[in-house]
Amino acid sequence: MGDVLTIETGLSCNNRCAHCPQPPLRARFGTATGDLDGADIRERILGGLAQGAVEIAFTGGEPTLRRDIADLVAFARTQGARRVSLTTNARMFAYPEFCQRLLDAGLDGISVSLHGPDAATHEALTCVPGSFTQAVTGVATLVRAAAARGRRFDVTSITVLVPSNAHRLRDTLLLAGSLGARLHIVQPFILSRLLLATADRFLLGRQALRNAIEAALSTPLPHGGRVKPYNLPLCDYAHLGDAIEFQRYGLRTARQYRDATPQDDTPEPNRQFLRDTACAACDLACPGIRLEHVPDTDMAAMILEDLDRAWPTPAGRAVRIGSLDLLGPAAFAQVLGGLRTRKVSSISLLWGGPGRASGPDVATLCRTHGVDEVVLIARPTMRQPGGVHAWEPGNLDAIEAFLDDLGGGPSRPALFAVVNHLASDRTHDLDERRLVGLAARIADAGGRRAYLGVPERLDEAGPLNDSAARDALVARIPALTEALANTGLTPCLVANPRAPADPGRRLLHSRAADHLPVVSWDPDFLEHRFAGPAYGWAMWSYPVWVREFAPQDAPEPLTP
Repeated sequence: MGDVLTIETGLSCNNRCAHCPQPPLRARFGTATGDLDGADIRERILGGLAQGAVEIAFTGGEPTLRRDIADLVAFARTQGARRVSLTTNARMFAYPEFCQRLLDAGLDGISVSLHGPDAATHEALTCVPGSFTQAVTGVATLVRAAAARGRRFDVTSITVLVPSNAHRLRDTLLLAGSLGARLHIVQPFILSRLLLATADRFLLGRQALRNAIEAALSTPLPHGGRVKPYNLPLCDYAHLGDAIEFQRYGLRTARQYRDATPQDDTPEPNRQFLRDTACAACDLACPGIRLEHVPDTDMAAMILEDLDRAWPTPAGRAVRIGSLDLLGPAAFAQVLGGLRTRKVSSISLLWGGPGRASGPDVATLCRTHGVDEVVLIARPTMRQPGGVHAWEPGNLDAIEAFLDDLGGGPSRPALFAVVNHLASDRTHDLDERRLVGLAARIADAGGRRAYLGVPERLDEAGPLNDSAARDALVARIPALTEALANTGLTPCLVANPRAPADPGRRLLHSRAADHLPVVSWDPDFLEHRFAGPAYGWAMWSYPVWVREFAPQDAPEPLTP
C-alpha cells in the first residue's frame, strides 16, 4: 500500500460533536469562510499525486455536504488515484440516490464515525437527534448498493473513546462489524486549545483507554475485525496480537487552512507526544504518549524538576512561570506549592484564561499560594496560521471572566498584549477600544502594568517587510501608550532575549523602545519542558512574541 493523502475540505458539518474543535469556528464565523472551493481541492489532489500519493481521502467537517463531492471523487480517480475514500458521519448515504452518485464517481470506501452501539450513546457526542439512525442506515444503504454492482467496498469504523462510551466499545465494534466494517480505528479524545475548558468531560487516562480496548477484545470479534489504535502508544496493545493492526503506510494531510501544496504535517514527537524511557528501546512506529494522557501530577513533577535543574538554589529569587494550562487544580497547586517551599521571593503567573483548572480554581490557588502577579495574555480572534480559510476564537471573554474570579485579592492582575494585533485586521480581530477597556478593568482590580510585545512579523497575510506598514505601526504606539496610561496602568515594552543585536535600530522593538520603557522578563522566566511555541496547539499562556525570534521575519539588513 502506498501513501495516503488526506484532504480537509472545510468546516461544514451536519453534526455538532461535543468533542470537536471546529464548532467554535463555525459559531463565530459560519461555514462559508471555512470551506475550500473546488479549484483549491483539485490543486491539492494534483499536488499529492505528483508527490507519490496513491490514495486520496477526503475529510472535513463533513465532505458529503459539498455539492461537488462526486465531481471531486471522479477527478481524483481520473487523475490516477488508485483508491478514493471519505471520512464521514454517513448521514447523507441514507439517501439511495446519493449513494449511487458517489459509487458512479468511483468511491471505494468510507471511514464512518460510530461512537456507540445505540442512539443514546452515539448522540451524546454528535448532539444531533436522529444522527445515529441516519448513520447506520447510510452505511447499510451504501454497502448494499455497492454489492448490487458487484463492487468491493471497504468500510472502516472510527470510534472516539470518552468516559461516556468506553464501556460500550465492544458493542460498538460488533455493530460496525454487522454493517460490513472489518477495520476499527479507535482513538482518544484529542485535546486542542479551544477545548481546554471542557477537556475533563472527554479525557480518559492512558490506563483507562487500555482497559477499554482490552475488554472489547477479551474474545475475538466474531466478524474477524481488527482494531487500529490511533494516537495511542502502540506498546500498550502489542500483547493483543492479531486483534490489533498497526500503521503500515505513510499519511499526509492537506489542511483546509494551509497553502495548496500538500505537506507531511505529522507533528514532531515533542509537539503533541511525550516519549518516556521505555520508548528509546521500542521498535514500533509510534510517536509516543500524547501529552494530554500524561498524568498532570507527573507533568507538575517534571516542571519542578526543570526548576531545580535551572536554579539549584531558587530561594530569594523572583520566578515568572507559564504554560500550566494542562494542569488540573491538584497539579497546579503542586507547582505553586513547590515554588513556595523553595522560598522564592515572588511569583508572576502567565495565564491565558481557559485551562484544565477552571478560572475560580486558579484564582483560589493564586490567593492560597501568594501569587504576586497574574499576567493575563490577551489573544484576539485570529486566522489559523498559514491560511485564510478558518478563524479561531480568542480568549478575551475568558480572561475578562477570570478577572471576576480573581476579585480584589492580593494577586495583582496585569495585561499582556501584542501591538501588532491591532494593526493586522486581515489576520487578527482586535478592537483598540476593547483592549483599553480590558486594561481599565485590570486597573480597577488593582493591576499596575500593561506589558506590550512588538514582534517583527506584522501580518502573516501581508508582505514580509512592508516599510509603510511598519512605520504606521510605530506611529500608532504613542496614542496607544497614552490610552493605556489613562486607565491607570503603566505601559512597558517586554524585551525579547532571543532578538539579535540591532545597532542600526531597524527592528520594530528598537523603534518601539523610543516610546516605551523596556522591561526584561529574564532571567526570571522558567523555561520548563512544556513551555515553548511547540505547545501552542494546547496552551494559551506561552508568550511566543517575546520569547522567540524568527530571523526570516526581520528586515534586511539588521545592521547599517
